[in-house]
Amino acid sequence: MEMVKLKNGTEEAKVGVATTQMAINRLLADDAPYPMAFWELVRACQDDNHTPAQQILTELTKSGLVGLDGEIHTSVKNIVLSSVEGEGLDMTLVSPVAE
Repeated sequence: MEMVKLKNGTEEAKVGVATTQMAINRLLADDAPYPMAFWELVRACQDDNHTPAQQILTELTKSGLVGLDGEIHTSVKNIVLSSVEGEGLDMTLVSPVAE
């Protein structure tokens, strides 16, 4: 399995990074049902005590970014946190792969 190094210093499977990035991009699509889902996902990855609203949590679970138990897998956290620059509503999505 091919691994890639992320900006946060961890290594993850290349295929996992690609599929997680696709799921994140769907959250940011113009027709996404919950525009704040991306921000809520990032907050939940940054803070284990942050719980998104139920509708958003359901959407994140459907997207595969959150498990059925409501937990975010460590690999998803690594990818999400390596994919974000900026804070709050000024967050932008970038490649998580270290150069």
